[in-house]
Amino acid sequence: MSNSTWVRWSGAAAIVFGVLVFVSGALRIVGGFAVTAAALSFAAMFVGALALIGMFARQNARAGVFGVIGFVVALIGVMLSAAQMYALTFITPTLAEKFPDALVQVNSGPLGFLFPLGYGSFLFGFILFSLAVIRAKVLPRWAAVALIVGAVLNVAGIGAVIVRLAGILIFGAGAVWIGVALWKKPSE
Repeated sequence: MSNSTWVRWSGAAAIVFGVLVFVSGALRIVGGFAVTAAALSFAAMFVGALALIGMFARQNARAGVFGVIGFVVALIGVMLSAAQMYALTFITPTLAEKFPDALVQVNSGPLGFLFPLGYGSFLFGFILFSLAVIRAKVLPRWAAVALIVGAVLNVAGIGAVIVRLAGILIFGAGAVWIGVALWKKPSE
């Protein structure tokens, strides 16, 4: 498979990633769909990793060290988020039903730090990577700005549903926008 074919298909992955991020985030915010939202987020993280790899491949010559650091941190965040979403989809529901006390201990015990670590590296990594996108001038700059604004609003909106939903929508739109750009123009 040629590099441009790989980048084109990563564009499709970015489109799916953006849509899944928005739908899973909206379901989580609306409430009552926690397991479904986690399952969609789990799927989103896998296509998100493919999308990130293609985004990086498309601009790696111009992204520099800053782009590599942003890519690595974002990819680590995606993988940690995938692990968290796996637990929320397949482990937490059973623990909550059969062993509710164990669930409290897991969330407050030594593994309790993994959620902020995954969530933080995901958002911080996408902010760094998006800044590299802006600097490299290969992918749409305003799409990268949307990723940054979406990530910031998502964090700022914890506790304010409408702000968080706006952040998720903007982040998802930025991912879709970059995906369309990768699909249309996978190489220079």
